Amino acid sequence: MKKVTLKGIKRSWSEVISRLEKSSSKVAHFLEDAKVHSFDGEQVLIGLMNGHKFHLKTLEKDAKLIEEEMNDILGQEINIKFHLQDDPEERKVKAKHSKGERMKNNSKELLVRAQSMITELSKELEEKSGEFAEYKEMAENKIDFYDRFSESESTIDFSKAAKLLGYDDFGRGKLFAFCREQGYLRYRPGTPAHNEPYQNYMSLFEVKMQPYTANGKEHMGTKTVFTQKGFKHIRKVLDECNNYE
Repeated sequence: MKKVTLKGIKRSWSEVISRLEKSSSKVAHFLEDAKVHSFDGEQVLIGLMNGHKFHLKTLEKDAKLIEEEMNDILGQEINIKFHLQDDPEERKVKAKHSKGERMKNNSKELLVRAQSMITELSKELEEKSGEFAEYKEMAENKIDFYDRFSESESTIDFSKAAKLLGYDDFGRGKLFAFCREQGYLRYRPGTPAHNEPYQNYMSLFEVKMQPYTANGKEHMGTKTVFTQKGFKHIRKVLDECNNYE
């Protein structure tokens, strides 16, 4: 029997993911963001970027399924263990934008803005039709405001979505991270596919082409935004998570 090595495990990693795609697409998606770290002859240590706690819980739960595929491919009984590790690129991005995010995510400022927008929308609805009188009385309710806003725009970018959600210390960056942890978006820093949705969740997002300037030259890039359906879905998921904290 051929001896299994760390190099051999890394070489067969893509085949493991490909097989799992047929039995558990979510596990396969999460493993795309994982890296084979070490192998002591019996146990494989697999690293996940720090912050992917949802990934960790799911993968630990389905460890036996992953081990079965690996054992079948490698021809040896192997155990796997997952651990969280720091992502240097993510740390750099957080350090660069932390000051701006703190200012944007000031809960008092967001509350004032939301109340102002609710008041303006309520006045406009009242002028157009008396049938909206009952709707106006509910305008102070945050969820009703979300629904009206979604009906007025086809898509919502992550910055605006974070403001409308109104959670303390929860801005654009954390909203992207949450969507990646839930398995909706790809984690590919430095590539065009970074933060683009997986095929299974295209109804929740839209990818738009947009120009940008770098080094004095014009380029075309992509921007991921929420659809109306996607914004309502992520709001529901976040509300459920906060209710169980």
